[in-house]
Amino acid sequence: MKSLDKYCLSILTILYLEEKPLGFNELFERVNKLFGFSKPTLSIHLKHLLKENLVIKETETDSSLKLKPTKYGLNWNIVNRYVPTVSYPVKKWEELCSKKDFKTLASHLYDDFTVYCLLTLRYQLEALLERKDADKGLLLSQISLSTFIESLYLKIRTMLKKAKKEEIAELLKEWDAIVENYAKKYLSNLASSK
Repeated sequence: MKSLDKYCLSILTILYLEEKPLGFNELFERVNKLFGFSKPTLSIHLKHLLKENLVIKETETDSSLKLKPTKYGLNWNIVNRYVPTVSYPVKKWEELCSKKDFKTLASHLYDDFTVYCLLTLRYQLEALLERKDADKGLLLSQISLSTFIESLYLKIRTMLKKAKKEEIAELLKEWDAIVENYAKKYLSNLASSK
């Protein structure tokens, strides 16, 4: 597999986050807004991803148009083997943020991030064991983690845009308490294992 550059990774990230195929213009709107793509750049990198079988091209056969619309989506047959979904945690964060339940939100953010890091490592190890598609598995598990982190930052930034400074300070306080608690447990376990 030829190496995938930042443009390829950005396209895969968008398709992964959307969890559905997108038309060329829909995909262009998203990658242009988030990553500043041009249409020729998107076209070149989509062709590369199609060739690598990471993205599939679907033609809507039931359309009444002469020129049938085409959509691009992840090849989930490959992706599902290596990548957990981020949609459930993101919905949970939005729900907790709308309720201004920052204590529970901080706990979820920490736990979700930890789980995704561990899942990414697991998928990488599985890919290495299988050897078949190992490069794709490693890449997709990294996309999973980077997409999780990217969606975390985007969603938190969006959700907290309207929050008051006191609410953000409350979230940080809860976050610090959780991190301190886990750090104490980790150091205690480390000391007792010696």
